[in-house]
Amino acid sequence: MKTVGRNTMCPCGSGKKYKRCCGMQTVESSPTTIIPSTVIPSLYQPLAAHGFPPWQVDEMIRFARQTRRAWLSS
Repeated sequence: MKTVGRNTMCPCGSGKKYKRCCGMQTVESSPTTIIPSTVIPSLYQPLAAHGFPPWQVDEMIRFARQTRRAWLSS
């Protein structure tokens, strides 16, 4: 497997450097802020079929949790 250098463009396609994008992901995460995609396979499996990796599903869940109050109040 080819490794990604910290100063190269991120392979996720964001246009950011790897160190400022996917390279910033921490190994430790609080279970109260991110639900691991392994806990909800019914959500992850359809997204995986479309090419979404587990970390991206976790980020979508985190984003949804952060913005749900704004959506519910509007």
